[in-house]
Amino acid sequence: MAIERGMYPSVGGCDEFIRLLYYSKQVTPDYLHDLKGKATGNIEEGEVITLDLIPYNDLWKRSTDSKTLASILLYEKLKMEGKIKE
Repeated sequence: MAIERGMYPSVGGCDEFIRLLYYSKQVTPDYLHDLKGKATGNIEEGEVITLDLIPYNDLWKRSTDSKTLASILLYEKLKMEGKIKE
């Protein structure tokens, strides 16, 4: 049996599987400022998502999303093991 890299957000409840990926990019403060409040989503279907920028160290306190919280833990553990370089 192959081991999948990712998470099952509701083990036993459904068979949904989500891959967790890491991407890093340095940006300027101006770039971040231009992103704040940006609206995305499928406008034709009435979906409006507004981007809210949250400092990484505050993210775990502000998010109730299981994927976000699992990603934070995975990132921190990989960083502790030296598998992610700053």
